[in-house]
Amino acid sequence: MSVAAVALARGLNANMLRNWVKKAERSGRPIAIRPTASSTTIDSAPAFMPVPLAATPTESAIRIEVRRNGRSISIEWPASATRECVQLLRALIK
Repeated sequence: MSVAAVALARGLNANMLRNWVKKAERSGRPIAIRPTASSTTIDSAPAFMPVPLAATPTESAIRIEVRRNGRSISIEWPASATRECVQLLRALIK
């Protein structure tokens, strides 16, 4: 069982539990975890939970708006072509 699973079952912060385990391992003393009355079992959680996804994912876009002297220009560029967008912006800034 993972540290995260034990922490979740016990209602603890996983990072805090990891720190306790590290300290105990450094001390060389055995670690004793006692069962609690409100202990929940991890096995009761579903092993797989389906998540609905869109049939066709939309591609994210880079959106830039430049305003100068009362005028504005808007550029929308596909995020998959980030390198080309950077090249365009560098050319415009020169």
